[in-house]
Amino acid sequence: DAQLARGEPVYAITPDETLMAIIPFTTGRRVVAVDSAALLDPHRDPAELPARVLVPDKAGSVSLAPAYRRSAAQWPGGGRAVTLWERETAPQ
Repeated sequence: DAQLARGEPVYAITPDETLMAIIPFTTGRRVVAVDSAALLDPHRDPAELPARVLVPDKAGSVSLAPAYRRSAAQWPGGGRAVTLWERETAPQ
């Protein structure tokens, strides 16, 4: 939560019902589902892309490189993993 600007939604690839429920409950932010193909479209202006995207393990082995770099990974339990990807040009 501390890495996102105030009020910014959480963008996620194929968010499951757990993420759709727990993120708004714990952070007060809404979850916006995004398509990995849209994020990697070479014709899209990088400034239009979300700065950070969550990828749950249920999305499979999704790589958002080269537009994004893997920033962090969490294993909250139950064999689940969530990876945070950060846009290469994201403001610090």
